[in-house]
Amino acid sequence: MFSSEERKNDPMALHHDLLIEMGRVELAMETQSSEADPLRKQRLELRLAKLQDAVRRLSA
Repeated sequence: MFSSEERKNDPMALHHDLLIEMGRVELAMETQSSEADPLRKQRLELRLAKLQDAVRRLSA
């Protein structure tokens, strides 16, 4: 197995980790009720945008 430091230096492992985290955030967004805290929704949207940006930069 990789250490956390080795994973940070492996682009494929980092890409994989980012995709998994994006899935978690998307699931959290989907499972929110319509009366959910707007601040929580905003934080999740911001987190997803940052993850998507990181994947784009990694792929470039």
